[in-house]
Amino acid sequence: MTEPKVEDWQYSMAGEGGLEIAVQLFEKKVLQDQLLTIQDHQKALDQENQNYADKINQQKIDQAEIYNYLNKKLEDNYAQIAELENKILAEQGEREREEDALEGELADLDRRLGEGLRALE
Repeated sequence: MTEPKVEDWQYSMAGEGGLEIAVQLFEKKVLQDQLLTIQDHQKALDQENQNYADKINQQKIDQAEIYNYLNKKLEDNYAQIAELENKILAEQGEREREEDALEGELADLDRRLGEGLRALE
């Protein structure tokens, strides 16, 4: 059987098998409408998927920028920590030298005090 055409619609009502052709034309029209609806829905889903893909890509870019920023801050903090540790070591060394000097002065004062007390006796 050949595929029915729109022109067959007028003929279908009058001719033999006309009802069958009319039903086929109606079914074809319904299927075409359904296909258009599905295609429109598919386009909407494709657009939505593209929007999500764009958001994911932007989030990946943002994530990389944040990672690089935090990594740089961490490196800066490590450098600052190392600098502060070096200052602490230098200050500890200076304090130890000053303690040694003060202990020497204290020992000298104790010695002189002892000599002064012996001289007074």
